[in-house]
Amino acid sequence: MHKFDTKTALAKELNITRGTLYARAERYDININQLESVGLTDDELNQLSSDGSVELNNKSNKEFARLSGEIERLNKLNEELSNERTNAQTEATEYKEKFEALNKDFISSLKEANEKYYRLFDQSQILQLNGKTSKDEDVTLINNDKTEQTPKKETKKGFWARLFG
Repeated sequence: MHKFDTKTALAKELNITRGTLYARAERYDININQLESVGLTDDELNQLSSDGSVELNNKSNKEFARLSGEIERLNKLNEELSNERTNAQTEATEYKEKFEALNKDFISSLKEANEKYYRLFDQSQILQLNGKTSKDEDVTLINNDKTEQTPKKETKKGFWARLFG
């Protein structure tokens, strides 16, 4: 047991002010009114000399561990997102290349179809300039077939033929 004459002597021994001594005694429920007769135990002296930093250190350590875990979780999430972004960029590049290839094929097919159309258009114009279209040729052939199949009518001799002939 440690005995002190006054509370001021105890505060000087602990290297704290009297106000701090009262606050800590109240916090740890230590009776400092009987210092001369009863005194203080070693545990009570240690409690009064500590400023609660042990408690704060424990809380700080717990908070630090929690924050470290959260930072680690966020770093893993960031890495996953980075990998996903890289994969998405790779896919986008592949799709762009496929699109460009398809677009190139489409344009070449379109040019080829355009050339065929203009060749057909030119042939049609040439036929029209010659005065023969495919329809005219078909009609001519049909008319030729009809005239060959129908026998020529003999001219009738007589009154009526002379009248209407």
